[in-house]
Amino acid sequence: MTRDDIVRMAREAKLDQLWGDDPLSDWSVELTRFATLVAAAERDACAKVCDDWPNGRDDVYSIGVAIRARGEE
Repeated sequence: MTRDDIVRMAREAKLDQLWGDDPLSDWSVELTRFATLVAAAERDACAKVCDDWPNGRDDVYSIGVAIRARGEE
């Protein structure tokens, strides 16, 4: 997820009213930081489901690895 994606979604949610039209304002920076943390927590939660999948299937484990790798892009 790029910064532009985050700003676009914030505008869709009408959160741009918090900081006005300037996407470089402090609100935008803080919102981007927050969205990054939320995305990382969601990736971890999804990858943990794969880690905890019964029978230790390699294909499911590989999916968890791929989910975690998305955070490194």
